[in-house]
Amino acid sequence: MSTYIGIIDSDSSETLDGIRNHSIVHAVKIDRETEASFAAQSTSGIPAVGDSHPEDPNSIAVNATTRRSSDDYTVYHVTVDYTNNPPNPNTVSASSPPSAVTPTESWGVEDYEAEITRDRDGERIVNTAKYPYPKKSVVTLTLPTLNLTRAESYYLPATAYAYNNSVNDAVFAGAEAGKIRVTITAEMAFRNGFPYYVVAYKFRYNPRGWALEHEERGFYYFDPTNPTVPVRMTTKGSAEGDSEPTTEPGYLDATGLQIPQDDILTGAQTPEVTEWEYLTPLDYSALGLGF
Repeated sequence: MSTYIGIIDSDSSETLDGIRNHSIVHAVKIDRETEASFAAQSTSGIPAVGDSHPEDPNSIAVNATTRRSSDDYTVYHVTVDYTNNPPNPNTVSASSPPSAVTPTESWGVEDYEAEITRDRDGERIVNTAKYPYPKKSVVTLTLPTLNLTRAESYYLPATAYAYNNSVNDAVFAGAEAGKIRVTITAEMAFRNGFPYYVVAYKFRYNPRGWALEHEERGFYYFDPTNPTVPVRMTTKGSAEGDSEPTTEPGYLDATGLQIPQDDILTGAQTPEVTEWEYLTPLDYSALGLGF
């Protein structure tokens, strides 16, 4: 059991640039069988780190130390230090975490391999016979990245997992919906014995978007009269009657019917392109990063 005795000493100082520092020494009497220093510091009446100074509300408690009295081993002195100028919050380290209001910022680039079916002008990538090349067209895109880091009091892995498999659901940082992905990671750190998290946000911008894009092609087409049974494609196409089965995937229109190759060659019809969204759209502004 511990008993708060009262304030036995205090001092204050102020510099030319207006920085004020205070110290208040509290006395606590404890039962010799208890855990001495921690029991003394936890006694009712001892200010906690983060509390305001009783006479200078703009100064907060940033540190507390406990020492046994040299005159009475059952009495402990708890010194609480205050300042109106806490350590710089913009340095990412355990001794001086970044600000939860203003994240640190850096820009970079990241290479990303992607399969493409269209060129920079939006034209289909095909050979002179208007047919896709046997080998897939894979290119390396250099994407800009924005890295933000800030200190946060807690980190929710489930929330981070959801955002790590998402895209922006609306315009974010000037980018259209579906063009940005974020990766959120965190590392625990400590300050004055109290834990916090250094949370890193990495945003990647892809002007093509992150959806999977496929031309509609295959060996079978959809028969509206018998929708449960796909029909083998022929060299002429369903609209022109049966002929030899195709040995290469044929083209499909929006309804799943085969497009005759002659229509592709003449430009009378173009293959259907389907985008598959596999990432969940989320509200990136809810991250509270100032965008």
